[in-house]
Amino acid sequence: RSSDLHDVTGTRRSSVTLPCSYSPVEYRQQTVTWLFSGVRILYRDDSGDHVLSNKYRDRISLPEDRQGGDVSLTITNLQTDDRGRYTCRVSLKMSENSDPINKEEDIHLDVNKVQPIAPTTTPEVKLRSTKGMQPTGHSGTTDQPELHRTTATSSTIVQPIIPDRKST
Repeated sequence: RSSDLHDVTGTRRSSVTLPCSYSPVEYRQQTVTWLFSGVRILYRDDSGDHVLSNKYRDRISLPEDRQGGDVSLTITNLQTDDRGRYTCRVSLKMSENSDPINKEEDIHLDVNKVQPIAPTTTPEVKLRSTKGMQPTGHSGTTDQPELHRTTATSSTIVQPIIPDRKST
Protein backbone atom coordinates (compact mmCIF):
# COMPACT_ATOMS: atom_id res chain seq x y z
CA ARG A 1 0.00 0.00 0.00
CA SER A 2 1.41 3.37 -0.96
CA SER A 3 0.29 6.66 0.52
CA ASP A 4 0.84 10.15 -0.87
CA LEU A 5 -0.33 13.58 0.31
CA HIS A 6 -1.48 16.38 -2.00
CA ASP A 7 -2.75 19.88 -1.22
CA VAL A 8 -5.41 21.27 -3.55
CA THR A 9 -7.11 24.67 -3.36
CA GLY A 10 -10.40 25.54 -5.03
CA THR A 11 -12.74 28.53 -5.05
CA ARG A 12 -16.28 28.42 -3.70
CA ARG A 13 -18.96 27.80 -6.38
CA SER A 14 -16.35 26.56 -8.90
CA SER A 15 -15.07 23.06 -9.72
CA VAL A 16 -11.94 21.29 -8.55
CA THR A 17 -10.31 17.95 -9.36
CA LEU A 18 -8.62 15.93 -6.63
CA PRO A 19 -5.84 13.86 -8.27
CA CYS A 20 -5.69 10.09 -7.94
CA SER A 21 -4.21 7.68 -10.45
CA TYR A 22 -2.46 4.35 -10.79
CA SER A 23 -0.39 2.71 -13.48
CA PRO A 24 -2.78 0.81 -15.74
CA VAL A 25 -2.32 -2.93 -15.40
CA GLU A 26 -4.33 -5.94 -16.50
CA TYR A 27 -6.77 -6.69 -13.72
CA ARG A 28 -9.84 -8.75 -13.16
CA GLN A 29 -11.60 -6.54 -10.63
CA GLN A 30 -11.26 -2.88 -9.71
CA THR A 31 -12.82 -0.95 -6.86
CA VAL A 32 -12.33 2.74 -6.15
CA THR A 33 -13.47 4.35 -2.92
CA TRP A 34 -13.36 8.06 -2.14
CA LEU A 35 -13.70 9.15 1.49
CA PHE A 36 -14.18 12.55 3.12
CA SER A 37 -12.86 12.70 6.71
CA GLY A 38 -12.95 8.90 6.83
CA VAL A 39 -16.57 8.54 5.57
CA ARG A 40 -17.23 6.91 2.18
CA ILE A 41 -18.75 9.37 -0.31
CA LEU A 42 -18.26 7.50 -3.61
CA TYR A 43 -17.68 3.88 -4.53
CA ARG A 44 -16.91 2.52 -8.01
CA ASP A 45 -17.10 -1.18 -8.83
CA ASP A 46 -17.96 -3.27 -11.89
CA SER A 47 -21.63 -2.24 -11.62
CA GLY A 48 -20.89 1.51 -11.82
CA ASP A 49 -20.33 4.59 -9.70
CA HIS A 50 -22.30 4.93 -6.47
CA VAL A 51 -22.53 8.32 -4.68
CA LEU A 52 -23.05 7.47 -1.01
CA SER A 53 -23.59 10.98 0.40
CA ASN A 54 -26.54 13.28 -0.30
CA LYS A 55 -24.22 16.24 0.29
CA TYR A 56 -22.30 15.31 -2.87
CA ARG A 57 -25.18 14.02 -5.03
CA ASP A 58 -24.91 15.50 -8.56
CA ARG A 59 -21.66 17.27 -7.55
CA ILE A 60 -18.98 14.55 -7.73
CA SER A 61 -17.78 12.33 -10.55
CA LEU A 62 -14.92 10.16 -11.76
CA PRO A 63 -13.54 9.99 -15.31
CA GLU A 64 -15.54 7.75 -17.66
CA ASP A 65 -12.45 5.90 -18.95
CA ARG A 66 -12.04 2.91 -16.63
CA GLN A 67 -8.85 1.58 -18.24
CA GLY A 68 -6.65 4.69 -18.19
CA GLY A 69 -5.67 4.64 -14.53
CA ASP A 70 -7.15 8.08 -13.74
CA VAL A 71 -9.68 7.95 -10.90
CA SER A 72 -9.45 11.63 -9.90
CA LEU A 73 -12.52 13.03 -8.15
CA THR A 74 -14.13 16.14 -9.64
CA ILE A 75 -16.28 18.22 -7.29
CA THR A 76 -18.54 20.86 -8.83
CA ASN A 77 -20.23 23.81 -7.08
CA LEU A 78 -17.65 23.81 -4.26
CA GLN A 79 -18.92 24.77 -0.82
CA THR A 80 -16.81 26.02 2.08
CA ASP A 81 -17.72 22.92 4.11
CA ASP A 82 -16.14 20.75 1.36
CA ARG A 83 -12.74 21.67 2.79
CA GLY A 84 -10.92 18.89 4.57
CA ARG A 85 -9.18 15.55 4.02
CA TYR A 86 -10.17 13.30 1.12
CA THR A 87 -8.81 9.79 0.64
CA CYS A 88 -8.71 7.85 -2.62
CA ARG A 89 -8.45 4.06 -2.29
CA VAL A 90 -7.89 1.84 -5.31
CA SER A 91 -7.99 -1.93 -5.07
CA LEU A 92 -7.03 -4.11 -8.06
CA LYS A 93 -7.28 -7.90 -8.28
CA MET A 94 -5.33 -9.71 -10.98
CA SER A 95 -7.37 -12.89 -10.61
CA GLU A 96 -10.23 -14.23 -8.52
CA ASN A 97 -7.86 -15.85 -6.00
CA SER A 98 -5.08 -13.25 -5.93
CA ASP A 99 -4.51 -10.77 -3.15
CA PRO A 100 -5.59 -7.25 -4.10
CA ILE A 101 -3.07 -4.55 -4.93
CA ASN A 102 -4.04 -1.49 -2.89
CA LYS A 103 -3.14 2.15 -3.33
CA GLU A 104 -4.22 5.03 -1.13
CA GLU A 105 -3.77 8.78 -1.55
CA ASP A 106 -4.72 11.56 0.85
CA ILE A 107 -5.63 14.99 -0.48
CA HIS A 108 -6.24 18.07 1.62
CA LEU A 109 -8.75 20.43 0.00
CA ASP A 110 -8.94 24.08 0.95
CA VAL A 111 -11.79 26.22 -0.38
CA ASN A 112 -11.37 29.97 -0.84
CA LYS A 113 -14.45 32.14 -0.50
CA VAL A 114 -15.47 34.23 -3.49
CA GLN A 115 -14.97 37.91 -2.77
CA PRO A 116 -18.36 39.65 -2.62
CA ILE A 117 -18.99 42.37 -5.19
CA ALA A 118 -20.95 44.50 -2.72
CA PRO A 119 -20.95 45.77 -0.07
CA THR A 120 -17.33 46.76 0.35
CA THR A 121 -15.75 49.00 2.93
CA THR A 122 -14.21 52.15 1.50
CA PRO A 123 -12.35 54.78 3.52
CA GLU A 124 -13.85 58.27 3.41
CA VAL A 125 -11.69 61.23 4.33
CA LYS A 126 -13.21 64.37 5.88
CA LEU A 127 -11.23 67.43 6.78
CA ARG A 128 -12.34 69.18 9.91
CA SER A 129 -11.27 72.39 11.44
CA THR A 130 -9.70 72.15 14.87
CA LYS A 131 -8.57 74.82 17.30
CA GLY A 132 -6.05 74.47 20.03
CA MET A 133 -4.22 71.53 18.44
CA GLN A 134 -1.74 73.45 16.33
CA PRO A 135 1.82 72.27 15.85
CA THR A 136 4.37 74.29 17.85
CA GLY A 137 5.14 77.62 16.24
CA HIS A 138 1.82 77.90 14.37
CA SER A 139 -1.23 79.89 15.31
CA GLY A 140 -4.78 79.81 14.07
CA THR A 141 -6.84 76.99 12.62
CA THR A 142 -5.41 73.90 10.91
CA ASP A 143 -7.16 71.27 8.87
CA GLN A 144 -6.75 67.79 10.28
CA PRO A 145 -7.88 64.73 8.32
CA GLU A 146 -10.49 62.56 9.97
CA LEU A 147 -10.97 58.98 8.72
CA HIS A 148 -14.44 57.41 8.59
CA ARG A 149 -15.51 54.00 7.25
CA THR A 150 -18.57 53.86 5.06
CA THR A 151 -20.25 50.99 3.29
CA ALA A 152 -20.48 51.35 -0.47
CA THR A 153 -22.13 49.20 -3.08
CA SER A 154 -20.75 48.65 -6.55
CA SER A 155 -22.92 51.47 -7.90
CA THR A 156 -21.88 54.01 -5.26
CA ILE A 157 -19.01 56.41 -5.85
CA VAL A 158 -17.34 57.56 -2.65
CA GLN A 159 -15.39 60.79 -2.81
CA PRO A 160 -13.67 62.72 -0.06
CA ILE A 161 -15.73 65.56 1.42
CA ILE A 162 -13.51 68.60 1.40
CA PRO A 163 -15.02 71.76 2.93
CA ASP A 164 -14.34 75.16 1.39
CA ARG A 165 -11.16 76.60 2.81
CA LYS A 166 -11.45 80.07 4.24
CA SER A 167 -8.39 82.17 4.56
CA THR A 168 -7.62 83.24 8.12
